[in-house]
Amino acid sequence: MVNACMVLQDKYDLACFYRDKLIANSGSVGDWINMPTIPTFLGDSMPERIMKWLAYKKQGIGLIDTS
Repeated sequence: MVNACMVLQDKYDLACFYRDKLIANSGSVGDWINMPTIPTFLGDSMPERIMKWLAYKKQGIGLIDTS
């Protein structure tokens, strides 16, 4: 019985994952990012810095580099 339902459980787990991801990312409509103000300590490449900056922004902290 358990082996017969493994496929259904996998589909259910994927559906829950994508649902939770959609809910988590639906908080904002969009945002303007001034590229020179993104701190360089967030990563080596620009996409990495943007992803980390967005993660901080989602937590309520907007980091900028004023130097």
